[in-house]
Amino acid sequence: MVFFYGGGPQRPPGRKNEGNFARRKIPDGRQGRNASMQNTISLTENRDFRRLYHRGRSMVHPCLVLYYARNRLGCNRIGITTSKKIGKAVARNRARRIIRESYRQLEPATKTGWDLVFVARTRTVGCKMGDVLRVMGGMFKSACIVKK
Repeated sequence: MVFFYGGGPQRPPGRKNEGNFARRKIPDGRQGRNASMQNTISLTENRDFRRLYHRGRSMVHPCLVLYYARNRLGCNRIGITTSKKIGKAVARNRARRIIRESYRQLEPATKTGWDLVFVARTRTVGCKMGDVLRVMGGMFKSACIVKK
């Protein structure tokens, strides 16, 4: 709980930081939202997205599009894009959360050394979590990204 006293937000006296998820520490030293994804980091550079769009391979489903290519790193890098066609911010954020959570559940079974970009489609918002998980798992099998 945060109160505003004069100059800005402050906590009431005696109150500790309650549930600050972004500061959560993990035994292996990682922290933050993606702390549970051990072999994955986020794609952030525009050039990485463009490289995957132009040189990577793709798979298309009515709920989701996957662009993928090998990288020379020992970990996977993922990026999630949602356009304004999907809807307003609430719908776009929901689509991102569904895709990220589906990947998080499949991450232990995926091979490392891949760049992956997931593009949400208009149907992603209407899909249930299990549907996106099933579609993503099928795409990974077709792309031979799943560990044997």
